[in-house]
Amino acid sequence: DSGVESGDTVSMHYDPMLAKLIVHGVDRDAALATLNRALAALDVQGVVTNRAFLQRLANHPGFKNVELDTRFIERNEATLFAPRQFSTEDYASAALIGLHQLAQECESDSPWDRHDGFRLNAPHTIRIALCDPASAQAADNDSAVVVVEGKRATLDTQWQLTIGNSTLTASLQPLEGDAVAVTLNGHRRRLQA
Repeated sequence: DSGVESGDTVSMHYDPMLAKLIVHGVDRDAALATLNRALAALDVQGVVTNRAFLQRLANHPGFKNVELDTRFIERNEATLFAPRQFSTEDYASAALIGLHQLAQECESDSPWDRHDGFRLNAPHTIRIALCDPASAQAADNDSAVVVVEGKRATLDTQWQLTIGNSTLTASLQPLEGDAVAVTLNGHRRRLQA
């Protein structure tokens, strides 16, 4: 809905008219699986959403087992409202994967239009808004396949990432199977697709 901005008040008379996410399935488990996929793929820009809360709610054991009443949220407040804490390394890992995805989306042959970091005289800065985790898997000895928002790309580049006040040197290396190693400032982290 393009008519809502952060800070707007929506009365109860208009709330049902805003965008809603509705899913269905052959049973509750199938519907919850569809809901989780839809919430993970949801991309809303410009306003704050309650997507993370809805994901925690949909994955709560009591919600899955239909142990519901009007005090469900109040009783489970500690787990439902506890936001996941991401480290600088988490953001760097996601940014590293996102950077290459951005580079792959360019359809121009001009080096000035590409997002691969090429510039004369100074490094090129690329800003990425991180919303959801991405996945990565090994492709061959020199590259790794990454998936961001369902789009596949191959990564074989070293990057310098600035997240907040932290700057990290990062690279991706394929491992056995569908795993990769993200190296951030010399510290390796194993990621599994």
